[in-house]
Amino acid sequence: MSDPSIAKLLIWVTIALPMPSIATLCQEFIAGADMSHLAFFESKGVVYKDNGQPDDALLIIKRRGINCVRLRIFTSSPEQDCG
Repeated sequence: MSDPSIAKLLIWVTIALPMPSIATLCQEFIAGADMSHLAFFESKGVVYKDNGQPDDALLIIKRRGINCVRLRIFTSSPEQDCG
């Protein structure tokens, strides 16, 4: 690019291109939780509450901004039983 006016035009076009806002970038942020033991604790009678009211644990964390969960499936066999 030997013509400085073309270079300036390209710079202005690049600057003027739509850029994602900070709010948009924040909405794409992943916030996660490991919920692998959820079924175990619920089977032991643990009750999850939101503002003092019993509620589904996954719905509670979703309302708090969690948008990704890890659920590990645990299996056992007689060979793994240490007890």
